[in-house]
Amino acid sequence: MSGAIKIKTAERAYAKINLFLEITGKRPDGYHTIDSVMHRISLHDTVEIECDSSLPDKISVVCDLQELNKIGCNNLAYMAAEKFAYLYRKHTQISCGSIDITIEKNIPLAAGLAGGSSDAAAVLRGLNGLFNNPFSDKTLLEIAATLGADVPFCLSRSPMHCCGIGENMSPCHSLPDCTILLAVGKWEKKSTGIMYKELDAVKKGIFAENRMLAALEGKNISEVCGALYNAFELVNPHAELVRSELIRLGASGALLSGSGPSVFGIFSSEKAAINASRSICNDGFRVFLCTPVD
Repeated sequence: MSGAIKIKTAERAYAKINLFLEITGKRPDGYHTIDSVMHRISLHDTVEIECDSSLPDKISVVCDLQELNKIGCNNLAYMAAEKFAYLYRKHTQISCGSIDITIEKNIPLAAGLAGGSSDAAAVLRGLNGLFNNPFSDKTLLEIAATLGADVPFCLSRSPMHCCGIGENMSPCHSLPDCTILLAVGKWEKKSTGIMYKELDAVKKGIFAENRMLAALEGKNISEVCGALYNAFELVNPHAELVRSELIRLGASGALLSGSGPSVFGIFSSEKAAINASRSICNDGFRVFLCTPVD
């Protein structure tokens, strides 16, 4: 730590949406492979990290959402810190000391927005910076891939075309200027594992026509909205109801994010998005007005 004893930093952990998500297969180890275009949005958690090399090795994660404080070492942010500390010590023969993480939680839990994955990525990014970047971007991505399928994307700083189980990424163009209205469903979400099983049972082929990349390159919001696709909508009947309502309220396009239950609408008019948010909020949804983050 170059003589430093106590150091701290703060990172933003942005939510993600899937502009395109197809399930392309299933590996022998049971993991499903995907073809997806992921994009960050302005909704974010704030992750503060404080390290003290004069104290014994210890990791603590405290969140303003009590539900997360109950899971302890099963929190992805904790697991990210634990993995970093282990590899740092192995790499340098130096201990990190105490690592205290505080999370201000704004991204809804289990909502298809990669909130936990983004927190984990923020911990990796923050710790690497605090300890003078001992690991390359490539190594950090390899560490991220061991934590979860969305963590490598959340570690990146641009929209990505993701394949494999999410670890094979290539940068793509960002969304044109727009307002994104995020509606978080009030229904109980099935587990992602169950939804994958349901997809395996009903899916008859692969929607291979990924027009999203060309639409993003052309910066044409109408073409982007015409290319929106998420295979999980096949097994999520609630999504279609919300999607239809967002379009009725003026969205150019709308889609389920991840395995849900969040549905986002893309609006070319901020005023229309604000008006739509009031209507959706009255229906009992949690709503967030966001913008794309490059």
